[in-house]
This record gives sequence, C-alpha cells and structure tokens, in this order.
Amino acid sequence: MEQSQHEVINPNQGLLSFLIVHDNQDSTYISPHWHRAVELSYTLKGSIDQFYVAGENFQTHSGQILVINTQEVHSIRVLKHKEESNLALTITYPYPFLIGQCEKIAYSRFDINHPEQFSAEQKRAYKELQKILEKIVLDCHSDRFDKNLKLNLGILKALEILIDFSWWMIFLQLVGIIVCKLLSALKRLTNICSNITKTISIWKIWQHIAIFHVLIWLDF
Repeated sequence: MEQSQHEVINPNQGLLSFLIVHDNQDSTYISPHWHRAVELSYTLKGSIDQFYVAGENFQTHSGQILVINTQEVHSIRVLKHKEESNLALTITYPYPFLIGQCEKIAYSRFDINHPEQFSAEQKRAYKELQKILEKIVLDCHSDRFDKNLKLNLGILKALEILIDFSWWMIFLQLVGIIVCKLLSALKRLTNICSNITKTISIWKIWQHIAIFHVLIWLDF
C-alpha cells in the first residue's frame, strides 16, 4: 500500500496562488500526497486517466473541474496513448491565503466534483467558472505587462465562485453536538427506566414477603 506524502504549497512569484499549465504528452504519475492547500484542476483538452481524490477515482474529460479539499489524499496518472494532446490547469490556493480571504473556509468543503447533481443555478456558475479558468490559461501564455494582475484577478474570481459550491462543516459539527446530547439524554432515560423496573421488582418482592408473613400469622 502506497503511503501519502505531505506537500508544502507556495504561490508563484507575484501571484496569489500556485499556478501551472500542463501541456505535455508524456506519461505522468504523481504519487499519493496531501496538503493543507485547496487544489483546483481543470481539464481543457484530452483527459486524466486516473485522478484519485479521497479514495474516489475520476477519469476526467474536456471541460471537467475537480477540487481537492484541504488534507485530502490524491494522486494522478496520465497514460501516453491519446491522439489528442492534453491541456490542463492547476490552481493551488495556499491555506493561509484562503483563511485570509474568508475565515469560514476553515470549516467548509468545496463540493464541485459531481456536476450531474447540480441545480440550474449551480450549472450556470459552473459554466462561468470554466470561462474564467480558460481565460487564466490564455493569460498564462500572454506576454502583456499586466499579466500577473490579470492572473490574480482570475484566481480571485475562480475562488469567489468556488465558495458558492461550499458547505459549512460547522453545520455538521452542530448536528454532531445535538446528536451527542440526544444520545446522552436517551442513556439517562434508559437508566431511569431500568431503575423503575428494578423498583417495581423490589416492590413485588416486598409484596410476596408481606403475603408470606400474613400466611404464617394465619397458620398460628
């Protein structure tokens, strides 16, 4: 069994996040690893044959977005057998940067890996995110003087949309607290019922003893 490695993510110079465009045809294997940063992967052309995220395997296609949440173990394998060239984008948001933009992200999970479950509004947001990511790739290949500015704007816009696909872990924590309290109350109720049963049993014993004494007295 392969062991996952921890990876430290630092942003590119002049950018708010780590950003890379993958445009080679070579076979690629990235062993299981994790990091506190949140990673976004966008397949523009071709496919990623095996993209494992938290135990779930994806075979990506053109236009597909995957998000790896903080501390989720993931690995990638790309095989060299395709006619179409691969083109993909990776944006990795450092954890301190994310918390600096929105503290609630510390208690949230981004849920975007299953677009077939989206509402109509989420589907529109997904398409908007695709456009932003495609623009980022174009800006990466640009030699404009304001290239980093445009890339940082794209990075922030993508994050803004991602937040719409998040749900707060604090809600689950509250549910967990409520469940624990209910279980504790149920345990107390069970103990009370058990004690009542014991009390009834003792009362019956005393009744039998009293009847026994009465019978003895009648015999005399």
